[in-house]
Amino acid sequence: MPTRLPAALGLALCGLLGCASYEPDPLEPRALLDALREVRLAEVDAEEVAPITSRFDPSDGLTLREASAVAVRRNPSLRALRAAVGVAESRLIQA
Repeated sequence: MPTRLPAALGLALCGLLGCASYEPDPLEPRALLDALREVRLAEVDAEEVAPITSRFDPSDGLTLREASAVAVRRNPSLRALRAAVGVAESRLIQA
């Protein structure tokens, strides 16, 4: 019986540590709308999206795959990450 107590306490502790809280990050509609207005599909080069899609022509509308590719390519956080990785890769090539 005494050997079950530490196991039960350990399991309860793991359960409590696994709890997470969520705090929503409020959206600012005006800032979001302004950011969306700044994005111009004409600025997206076909070469940017070519590795993800076989053909990219913004004049005929966007498929789900093309829209996803554009969103990923234009995401500021991902752009910064790609830039950091690019710097790391260029340093590796120079070495």
